[in-house]
Amino acid sequence: MNTSRLHAKSLSLATIATLLLMLVTAEVFAHSGRGFEIEVKNGKLQLQGVNNGGSDGAPAVRPYLNSIHDHWSTYVESIDQSSSTFPELEVAPQVAFSFLEGYEVDLEFVAAWQWAPPLIMPPPGTVPNLQPLDDGEVISIQTIGAPITSESLGVIQLSAAVPAAGTGDIVPSYTINGSPAGKIHVLQVILTAIAPDASYPEISASDPAFLLLSPRGDDPVQRLHHASLYLEEYLAVNGLPIPEPSVTVLSILGCFFMTFQRRRMCI
Repeated sequence: MNTSRLHAKSLSLATIATLLLMLVTAEVFAHSGRGFEIEVKNGKLQLQGVNNGGSDGAPAVRPYLNSIHDHWSTYVESIDQSSSTFPELEVAPQVAFSFLEGYEVDLEFVAAWQWAPPLIMPPPGTVPNLQPLDDGEVISIQTIGAPITSESLGVIQLSAAVPAAGTGDIVPSYTINGSPAGKIHVLQVILTAIAPDASYPEISASDPAFLLLSPRGDDPVQRLHHASLYLEEYLAVNGLPIPEPSVTVLSILGCFFMTFQRRRMCI
């Protein structure tokens, strides 16, 4: 937002009073669970993971960016489908007021992975072995309009034009066929902000961010509690791990190398 517009707002006592009221309202109506607060730092979107529900053993405001987990919460046997509305997303009033008012905010679904099976309590230095989803397994995300899926990928709108009061909780609907157990799903996303016109400053897209969905369960082992926290922090700090070459690929490369050596010896 340009300086003159921000200065004009800062001079209005009524606007400041309204902003304070919005801050209080945001705290009152926040849902209890994990999610991302959408922020702007140095002209770029970033996602701050927060947990405003019960303690999960990690800091309520994560000491890293762009990674947060929650759990599949509901399973409907008649349609063999699990769903969740967490992690949520939010543009807080102070961020909207200073940076994002009027911008369209979109989420691009880039890829989906799974850690299956993870270690129950991964020791330091563990490199998660992320793999593609199982055959026939499809994850969808829906907010406004039609859903996007792990097969189609694509973009969904989080807010058509962020209001001065912020967005409150943006509650996506995540679904997957079946009732996942013994695995953690990873949704790789990127957030973008589209200015309403050329008078607004450009805001860069976020770095790749990770929405993790872990199993339901009655205890931390079933819910893969420790593995979820480990993977959350690992992805925030390191990004996606480079998959190890498969045995088949290594065998092909070995055969190629041996054939090449034989041909050189025959020349």
